[in-house]
Amino acid sequence: MKQPYLRQYAFEIKTLTPVFIGSGRTIGKKEYIFNRRQSTVTFLDMWKLFRGLDERGLLPAYQEYMLKDRSDLYFFLKDHGITSREYEDWADRIENVEDPNLNQKSTKEVHTFIKDPYGLPYIPGSSLKGALRNMLQIEYYANHPEKAELVAELFQKMRSTGRKDSFAGVNRRMSQEAFHRILYQDSKLEDIRNDTLKGMIVSDSHPLKKEDLALYQKVDLSLHGNPRVIPMLRECLRPGTNLSFTITVDSTICSYKGQDIVDAVTHFYKNYKAEFMNRFSDAPSPGEYKEIFFLGGGSGYVSKTSVYGVMHGEHARSQVGVILNNTLPERVRRSHGHLKDAEKGASPHVLKCTRGMDGKLMQMGACRILSIRRLNKEEMNS
Repeated sequence: MKQPYLRQYAFEIKTLTPVFIGSGRTIGKKEYIFNRRQSTVTFLDMWKLFRGLDERGLLPAYQEYMLKDRSDLYFFLKDHGITSREYEDWADRIENVEDPNLNQKSTKEVHTFIKDPYGLPYIPGSSLKGALRNMLQIEYYANHPEKAELVAELFQKMRSTGRKDSFAGVNRRMSQEAFHRILYQDSKLEDIRNDTLKGMIVSDSHPLKKEDLALYQKVDLSLHGNPRVIPMLRECLRPGTNLSFTITVDSTICSYKGQDIVDAVTHFYKNYKAEFMNRFSDAPSPGEYKEIFFLGGGSGYVSKTSVYGVMHGEHARSQVGVILNNTLPERVRRSHGHLKDAEKGASPHVLKCTRGMDGKLMQMGACRILSIRRLNKEEMNS
């Protein structure tokens, strides 16, 4: 049965810099082998590891190592005469470490990328929709400056309380104002049933290949161009990875079209550069494109929130500094110094980056829309 009120779009995007969507799992240095000479990490199939150690009578020694030894797994295997040829048979996968400076440093914990039941990486539709929702919200206030001004006033009033729930309340209001419409006569506007974005269904991306993944180190870049390495590796999609997914819009509930999404992305990136990125003297650019957005973990506060969509300049930087300060435990607020962000010139006052094999810094999570194709009615209803 045909459903002409549905609009379906095929999206293709490309990663410009590493993209991280966390699985929630962290792998410690006793669960993988870092080859410093080749700059690779071998992730082991733990069942194969246990079976191999059991065949060699090494399970008691391994249990002792897990309880008391602080060294890398590589040294345990080497000390017991297990060669790389042997343990590579126990591998689940081998990935490159995309940072030439990592070899001289200690092994780090690895935050893994989300994968499907077959072990293949993909981007969940929820992650894509979350990024789109924020950009569409920013676009709404760009088109309604009088409402943006009222929200900015609310943010200013909340500064005096410093309460996190007060800021959350303003954020809820922004979301309701941008997306809620009375869809049910027996409901109030704030009712979750009245969120028109429930009429926008974003699919997961198609599955990708294990070879599309590599490991990247977390690096914070200061306003003056000083990089600070954070002891963490993230399993990320490599730059240059193409992804496809679909968006289906129920036009009886949600009015957005494909061009509306492109417009929102274009405006977001223009605003992002003006209000935040260009404040950093040595900010690495993700590319000379207009249709850039940021996706996933490590891409930073500005890419996931709307404050810079309703406030601008020093007032916005000061406000973001207050919000960031109040999200931190009191014992660490002074050391982070977010209340002085406006004086420093940007809030947050670090840019979330990583390094590639050439040693150059890259911002985390940058993607570009390559194409949007409206599917015809036959494809929509097949």
